[in-house]
Amino acid sequence: MTVARPRALPFDPTDPRFIADPYPAIGALREATPFAYDERLARWFVTRHADVRACLRDKRLGRNFRHVGSDADFHAEPLDPRWPDFWSTERWSLLWLEPPEHTRIRKLVAAAFTPRAVESMRDPATRLARSLLESLGDTFDLLYDYAQPYSITLICELLGVPTDRHRDLLDWSHAIVKMYEFDTTEAQAVAANDAARDFRAYVLELIEERRAEPRDAIRQLPVSERAARIDIGRFVDAAGCEIALQHVGGEVVVAWD
Repeated sequence: MTVARPRALPFDPTDPRFIADPYPAIGALREATPFAYDERLARWFVTRHADVRACLRDKRLGRNFRHVGSDADFHAEPLDPRWPDFWSTERWSLLWLEPPEHTRIRKLVAAAFTPRAVESMRDPATRLARSLLESLGDTFDLLYDYAQPYSITLICELLGVPTDRHRDLLDWSHAIVKMYEFDTTEAQAVAANDAARDFRAYVLELIEERRAEPRDAIRQLPVSERAARIDIGRFVDAAGCEIALQHVGGEVVVAWD
């Protein structure tokens, strides 16, 4: 059997022009080849749904490997010791974990997101959307003035996180996710590490408050298990808020078109 050499990326994923509108280039790559390799980034790219799904379901592949072996075992660079607070926060992020830890914690979190709990947020979500729109003028920034406060307020209310510091939560999230990009600068890494430190301190403070005064929703989970296994703020803010924010912006663009 002859195996074709993977096609190299025909674009630079760090190019601001690509980031501004990546879909034409990604679509063309998907049509041209199922796999691509970028030597500069030392990354494989899987372009088609069936192949992506197969990779995600293949237990030989994963997001993290340090629970089963060392950096040397996998010929990987060690975690940069300059950013200990970021790595400490990421250690228990659901985005980082692999089974069995991911499975156990996901089940714990999912227990709070029952259909009834989610449905109970329908009316509050509608009221929040309307109140935000009514408070805006004729001209506003869709993402900053509407999508950001909408997403973070709704998620905070669902999980019992106070909304009085929603701007801090957003700023921490935006700083932290810069570490996921291909071309993170040292200044961005410093900011991400500082944000992770402040973020974690805030989450631990919330856990102590909930231990003393339990409430509903996700706060019904056993405090000892939550404190040991869930960085609740990290899960909610960086995952839920960023995804919700992108959906609001993307759906408005689609509706406009």
